[in-house]
Amino acid sequence: MDAHPGYYPDLYDAMRNHAGEILDWLLNLHIPEAFFGMTRAPHTEAKSRMEELSKSPEALALEDSISMFSDQITDETGQINVTILQHLVREHDQNDFDDSTFEDFPSTRALKNAMMRVGYQPEKRKVVKTKSGDRRCSFYSK
Repeated sequence: MDAHPGYYPDLYDAMRNHAGEILDWLLNLHIPEAFFGMTRAPHTEAKSRMEELSKSPEALALEDSISMFSDQITDETGQINVTILQHLVREHDQNDFDDSTFEDFPSTRALKNAMMRVGYQPEKRKVVKTKSGDRRCSFYSK
């Protein structure tokens, strides 16, 4: 914007004073047929950036926790054990009082919706062997 300080005033002035020319340009703009077959906006760098910037603090904390603990929560089929994930996040928070990494981690009640918003689908619950014995756990997959 520093290189073109008058860009937006000029743009808005052109829109106000030359609406007919803009309409004519839009009506005569060639749009490739492939565009009409798209059911979603094309994936671009700008779209990725917008998606990342619009994520909630809960989604970011959830993604960070999945990344941090992936080796401990991912089973042989690639499913995520969210029961163990919650336990690891709580344990991390209790052991590191100065670290606020997971302060926005979703509550148990909100976790299912948060997982679905970041692209995971719930799977059947399974019984898993843990250090403290068998435990019924919730799993999600991409």
